[in-house]
Amino acid sequence: MKKGQILSACALLALVGLVAAGCGGGGKKGSALSKDDYVAALNKICTNANSQLSSLGLSNTIDSFKTDGDQVVKIGEDTVDKIKALSPPDEVKAAAQEFTEATEHAVSDLKDATSAAKSGDQSKFTQALTHAQSDSAKGDAAASEMGADGCA
Repeated sequence: MKKGQILSACALLALVGLVAAGCGGGGKKGSALSKDDYVAALNKICTNANSQLSSLGLSNTIDSFKTDGDQVVKIGEDTVDKIKALSPPDEVKAAAQEFTEATEHAVSDLKDATSAAKSGDQSKFTQALTHAQSDSAKGDAAASEMGADGCA
């Protein structure tokens, strides 16, 4: 995921960087896409999610998450749903699973960060963001392995 973005893959999530608007391409679950089509669909999902996140102007401060954390989580959850709706081809299935799981974990971490921000718990907030960054890095590696540079 690109530095300075908050949810990159779709990152949701680059603060976290991972977490989106429409996929626009892809297939129904069950009919695997070609690698090129799968990567293109992932990149589109990630680009849309990153655009939505950028428009929030979110920073990794507790005040920012108090205000916009719920929107970040919603974008992340929508992104995960779109990723899960795609059927990866066998040649990238393992990396796709790693990417999806890392993104799901990052979204969960962002939920925790938002909850901690709302309760004013700086320690839990910082811990949740640290976990989100770690999960995001795992997602970045899996996205790069597949060639989904828009998600890394």
